[in-house]
Amino acid sequence: MNSNKIELLENFADHCLFFSPGKQVQNIKLDKALIHARNRHTLPGFIWLSLHQPTEAQMSMVAEVFNINDLLIEDAASAIQRPKAERYDDQLFYALHSISYSDFDKRLGSVRSAGLVIQTGTVQMIVGTGFIVTIRHNTQLPDVLKYLAEDPELIDGGPLSIVWAISDRYRRYLFAGCY
Repeated sequence: MNSNKIELLENFADHCLFFSPGKQVQNIKLDKALIHARNRHTLPGFIWLSLHQPTEAQMSMVAEVFNINDLLIEDAASAIQRPKAERYDDQLFYALHSISYSDFDKRLGSVRSAGLVIQTGTVQMIVGTGFIVTIRHNTQLPDVLKYLAEDPELIDGGPLSIVWAISDRYRRYLFAGCY
């Protein structure tokens, strides 16, 4: 992949992190992630690339880097997904819905009488050998790094540990009043 494409990918990525056994999480540049992606079957650890509302063209670039199944590209670029878990060859695709309360009283030009308004979003996750790509549409990711730092052994689960941590944080937020 040429340097122009790498720069484009870095411009729409929330973050690119490298998790290595026994080491602290490292924020890395995408060119270093590409080296790991090419050697992911022999190098320990995994990459977490987080994206915000990528286009289909941007997802095609990501798919090229991680050899993501073509059927996932259109799904990942679309914000309209039902919650699901699907398998595509040796890759997994998860889609979750998020809800959050938006306090419009603190925003200028908003409907002041609305008070709290519910906002919905979608988080999609593509998991493969040595990587996870998260895609968020109209939502923020929960603070998963802080959560994982509390129990570093969770990372031993590889990319699926990120899926679990994100899912668990949303579940805890959604059902906070039920426990």
